[in-house]
Amino acid sequence: MTQQPQEGFARSLEDAQEWMKAVQERLQVNDNTQGPRVALEARLRETEVAQALLPAPSLLLCS
Repeated sequence: MTQQPQEGFARSLEDAQEWMKAVQERLQVNDNTQGPRVALEARLRETEVAQALLPAPSLLLCS
């Protein structure tokens, strides 16, 4: 009976880890403060886009 929720949790955890890795890679590319202003502004916009992808913080309590 608990097998299905555990599998769902494991799948959700894997999805979350993959998503975090992808966002971290995008942010790492933009983690450079050198270069012309236009390039810096473009990286800032990319960072803002990545930040907008973050879900609102939430807490799920199961009983």
